Amino acid sequence: MKESLDLGPVELSYAAALRGVQPRVPGQAFTYARFCAGAAEDMLCLAASNPEGKFFFFLEDENEAAAARSLAQQGVVTNAAIAAGHPAGVLEQQQGATPPLPRLDYLCCDDTALSLTDADREALFTLSAATLGPQGLFACRYRPFARQDESLRYLINVLEPLLEESQKMEFVQELQALGGRYFARVPAARALLDKALAEGKPEHLLESATGAVVSATMGTMQALLPRQMMYVGDASIASNYMDLSTPEAAHALLLKMKDSVMYEPAKDFAADRSSRTDIWCPLAAALTGNPAALFNGFFFGSPAPGDAIPPRITVNGRTYDLTTPLHARLIKLMRIMPITIGDFLHHEDSRDAAGQLFAPMDVVAAVHLLVALGVATPMRATYTGYTDADYGRPCLAGPFNRAFWRDGTGARARLAASTVTGRAIRMDAREALVLQALTAGGFEGSAHVLLPALQKLASDPTQSMAVLGGQMPDEDVAANLISDVCERDLVGWYAFGVLAA
Repeated sequence: MKESLDLGPVELSYAAALRGVQPRVPGQAFTYARFCAGAAEDMLCLAASNPEGKFFFFLEDENEAAAARSLAQQGVVTNAAIAAGHPAGVLEQQQGATPPLPRLDYLCCDDTALSLTDADREALFTLSAATLGPQGLFACRYRPFARQDESLRYLINVLEPLLEESQKMEFVQELQALGGRYFARVPAARALLDKALAEGKPEHLLESATGAVVSATMGTMQALLPRQMMYVGDASIASNYMDLSTPEAAHALLLKMKDSVMYEPAKDFAADRSSRTDIWCPLAAALTGNPAALFNGFFFGSPAPGDAIPPRITVNGRTYDLTTPLHARLIKLMRIMPITIGDFLHHEDSRDAAGQLFAPMDVVAAVHLLVALGVATPMRATYTGYTDADYGRPCLAGPFNRAFWRDGTGARARLAASTVTGRAIRMDAREALVLQALTAGGFEGSAHVLLPALQKLASDPTQSMAVLGGQMPDEDVAANLISDVCERDLVGWYAFGVLAA
């Protein structure tokens, strides 16, 4: 069981809150629009996971949109409007008598899956300024450069003309400090760097940067800043932390560039990232430094299996110890069910070994670290009725899950809508097979339901190895598979809203 993180309203609000943007009140109605929306099942699952939202999804063509609308009807997803459309066309309609979009709380686009034209990109930026409410968020995923090897050329093209001849060797050394990942990935550039450093001739590297290069990062800033929009961070939480997103050798130079317009392109180079997901908000958005106002509305949980959470995580040569009393207790509770920071502070586990309460700001910092490391994620709500669940006869929660899981026990990964997490839960094939067997036959009959499905997939060596580990299926194998998966995931299925009480 694993969350499917992809531009959901909860994760976007949390990422913006890290920069002080006061988030939407939990449970409050909101509007969400997305261009280049992706797979129909994914977007419908997102809508089903956030019932208080009204979603507007724009797909590439009418055939895709019609198929998605049919799926929505099958899954009884009533809070999603699906149409064919590109930003330029929608902007033109928006300026007419019957605008297709209301005032938005979230506007999103994935420009990596389907490259937008220049006209569409400009229209998207105009829509962000015209349709977002005061606390609205615009999230755009895109490639910083047309090709990933262009980040070095861009920095050289922009910065070298500003340098005196005596400064160019120092510039090459700065590129070396920034570009550890880049030069490790591009041997030809590494050879030129080494030659320049060995011979003291910066031109070996600098003269290789021929031809104009466009930074989409800089282009986005140049388009949105005049539209009274403010950059508030990346939807990928780890990308907002220098320690987690860039090598240590680059930190000193990046800190010196913090107030420069070249900071973000330099960070693109240092992180050697193929894509980024900017979050912007109106310049007039309400900001606050009050942690309670920013984070008390979020629940935090960890649907990942317990054995998938390592005791220590090393990133860029720095190791983060998750076995400290504070981190270990947070993880323990988050694995059981989502909690707020306030829940933890009032829990009996909120004291250290000496019996002293953990300081609230230490708890806030620990939660942020767990989220940045991918151990925990911000969530929409909690589920309190699972203690009354009929564990003998599990029932899938919500019409979306019941509709999309009714087609037998196919051995494939599946999505489940979760009104607790506010996003999709992705089940691997083993989990999906067991969950379907449980909901079809209850605990007593689940092995009987599961066995034919296992016998069917046994003829496929790849599926058999992934699900059965090469075993030949019989009733004992089916029963053991159910036991293994349920021991790990059953409580989580209830706590994270996949099964209903």
